[in-house]
Amino acid sequence: MESDTQNIEIVTGFYTPTRLRPLLIFAKQASKWINNTFHGLGPKHLQKYLDEFSYRQNLSSKNIPIFAHLVQLCFKPACY
Repeated sequence: MESDTQNIEIVTGFYTPTRLRPLLIFAKQASKWINNTFHGLGPKHLQKYLDEFSYRQNLSSKNIPIFAHLVQLCFKPACY
C-alpha cells in the first residue's frame, strides 16, 4: 500500500497561553475530575481515565445522556 507523501504540511508555532487556552482548560477540568472522583491515579491506567473523561465531555457538550448512549452502543450490531 502506497501513501501520498507529497501533500504533507508541517506547521510550527510558538507556545502561547492564549493559543492553547482551550487545551489548558480541558486539562485542568480532567485533572479536577480525576482527583475528585478517584483521589488521584497512577500512570498505569491514566490514559483509560482520560479517555473516559473525553467521552463524557463529548457527550455532555452535545447534550446526549451518557447512560442512554452506552445502552444504545451495547445493543448496536457489530460491523466487521
